[in-house]
Amino acid sequence: MTFVRGKYGSYDAGSMIVFPWSKPKGKNGAALPAVVPVNGTQFMSSAPIPDATLPLDEYVCNFRLQAPPAMFIGFQVDVPHSPLEGRFDWFTNAKLADGKGVGIDWTSSNLNHPWFGGSRFIPNKDTCNGPAWRKLIVDGLNQASAGLC
Repeated sequence: MTFVRGKYGSYDAGSMIVFPWSKPKGKNGAALPAVVPVNGTQFMSSAPIPDATLPLDEYVCNFRLQAPPAMFIGFQVDVPHSPLEGRFDWFTNAKLADGKGVGIDWTSSNLNHPWFGGSRFIPNKDTCNGPAWRKLIVDGLNQASAGLC
């Protein structure tokens, strides 16, 4: 990972950007306020991603950050996965520091394959340091859920 410059700001290597999206009606979705990180601790207002017609992580890179998607890895955080889904390698359920459970989908339609040997998901095996990336992401989500910035 490396420093990335987008239209609205610059992002240090290892930065985690969590951005809300509105689920289609009937999918337990709620519109959350959204901001785009600009530099360091500066943000600008934005709307959440309106729907899921494009891959969400690619949408954030192309339309919100206006930064090169090839410089990012992608994942999604949502409600916990069902026990059946939770058995697949590309899903993980985690309990965060605030005590709430989340489901993590480690896949990305277009961002992960250059970083993980052609895989669309962040591997849970030693391929391309996948477990270390997963741990880093879960640690970042824990920090965000506890409000420890």
